Amino acid sequence: GTPPVVFSRAQEFEDLLLALAAARSGLGIALAPRASIEDDLKRGYLVAPYGFISRPSGYSFCCRMPDAKRPAFAALSG
Repeated sequence: GTPPVVFSRAQEFEDLLLALAAARSGLGIALAPRASIEDDLKRGYLVAPYGFISRPSGYSFCCRMPDAKRPAFAALSG
């Protein structure tokens, strides 16, 4: 229900810790799991103005289709 956000420029980080450090320094925003920023939220270093969304937890197993038939991959996903 909110209007889309339009950014004047973008900076991408390959590591979540670098992105969070940039956000803490006031360089912009970061998308992060709540568990990764809980202390920063409590201390007031970061805010979550739109809250958090729930999603199922767990892991996903992904591989190429040809590899899915290999016994070693089948054993992992079983």
